Amino acid sequence: MRAMINGVVLSILTAATSCSDTTPATGTPIASSRANTTVARESPRVPLDDLPILGDSNAKVTAVVFVDYECPFSKHANETIAELRARYGADLRVAFANRPLPMHTHARDAALAALAAAEQGRFAELHARLFEATPKGEEAIVAAAREAGLDMARWEIARRGATTHAALMRVEETAQALSVTGTPTSFVDGRRIEGAQPVTTFTAAVDADLVKADALLAAGETRAGLYARLVKDAPTAPPEVEAPCHAKDDTAPAPDEVKVLHTDGAPVRGQTDAKVSVVVFTDFQCPFCARLDGRLRELQALYPDKVKVLYKARPLPMHSSARLAAKAGVAAQAQGKFWPMHDAMFAHQTALDRAALESYAVAAGLDLGRFRKDLDEPTTNARVSADAQDAEALAVTGTPTLFVNGRRLIGARPMTELVGAVERALAEAPR
Repeated sequence: MRAMINGVVLSILTAATSCSDTTPATGTPIASSRANTTVARESPRVPLDDLPILGDSNAKVTAVVFVDYECPFSKHANETIAELRARYGADLRVAFANRPLPMHTHARDAALAALAAAEQGRFAELHARLFEATPKGEEAIVAAAREAGLDMARWEIARRGATTHAALMRVEETAQALSVTGTPTSFVDGRRIEGAQPVTTFTAAVDADLVKADALLAAGETRAGLYARLVKDAPTAPPEVEAPCHAKDDTAPAPDEVKVLHTDGAPVRGQTDAKVSVVVFTDFQCPFCARLDGRLRELQALYPDKVKVLYKARPLPMHSSARLAAKAGVAAQAQGKFWPMHDAMFAHQTALDRAALESYAVAAGLDLGRFRKDLDEPTTNARVSADAQDAEALAVTGTPTLFVNGRRLIGARPMTELVGAVERALAEAPR
C-alpha cells in the first residue's frame, strides 16, 4: 500500500492525475498511468488472443484490463479486480493485457515475465507477485518467478523468446487501435472504464451484463457467443465529470493558499486526533458531492488513523431542497446520527422533501418528534447560515469544495489528487 501511495504522490508532483500525463507540442497524448478519470468512447470488442485469462472460460461476463506492473494505479485496480472475482466467481472472467508504459523502466520485462509464466499455466501466481515486488527490477522479477513455483529454465527461455515478444507486440497494437494511452484501462464486455475506479463502477457494469447474459442464454445464445454479443450491444461508459455545481462563476483563490477554517461543532467522520483534516463544503442535491464522498471513504480506508472528514453545509440556491436537507443534517446531529442521515440523503438525492427526510430519520433511529422540532428550530437554520457565511468568506462558490489541512481543492477530485494532498499534508504536519 505504501508503494502505491508513494507512486501516487510522485504522480501528483509531476502532473495532476497521472504518473506522466503530459502532451507534446504535436498535440498527441503520450502514455500515462491514470487514477479516477473516465472517458466515454465507443465500445469495441477487445480481442482475447494471447491474453492470460483468470476465471471460467464459460463465464457470463468478460473483463479485459490493460495494466502496467510499475503503475501504482494498476496495482490498485488489480486489488479491485481480485475483489470482483471473489464476488462473482464463475460468472466473471478477467483477461489481462500487459501494456508497459515507456516511463516505467522495468514494466516491459515484468510483462514478458508474466507472459512466460502463462505458458506454464502459472500466470496468476506471478501476476500478483509482480505487483507486490519492491523494488522493481531484474532481481525482483526473478525472485518473484521462483516464489511462483515456475520451471525457471523453461521460463528464462520463454521470456526472452520470440513468442512472448510477439504476443506483447500484439497487445501494444491492440492498445493503439483502441486509443489505450494509460493504465489501468478496462473493458467490461466492451464498456470502457478508465483508471482505478471504485469497485461500484465495475459492479454496476458487471451486474447489468449479467442480466443481459441471462436473457441471451434463455433466448438460445451459447456461452461461447456471449462475449461477442454483449460487446456488440455495449453502451459507451458515462463520463466521469469532475466539475462542481456552481452558485456563481467567481474565480476561487489560488489552491496553494492555506486557509484557516472554523470547524467547531462540525460533524466529524474519523479519529478526532487525525493529522489530516478534510473539510468539505457540501450540498446534498449536488451529484458531485455524492461522488466525492465515495472517494473520501476510500481515502479514509487508505489512511484509517490519519484522515478525518468534517462536513460544512453549502446549500446552493438552484437546488430547491438543499437547505432543508442541510437543516435535516443539523437536526440529526443533535441526536448523534448525522452520518447515517448524511448517507441516506446522498443515497436519495432526488427525494429530499420533508416527508422523505422524516422517513430517513426514522430509518436512522432518530426520535421523530424531536427531529421534527429541531428541523423547525431557528437555531438549526442559523447553523446552516453560519456554514454558508464561512463559505462566502472563503470564496466557496461551488460544491463540493474541500480543504485538506487548509489547502483548497474544488470538485470531485480524482483519487490521485486526494492522496497527493494527504501525503503533502502528512509531510508538513508536526512530528
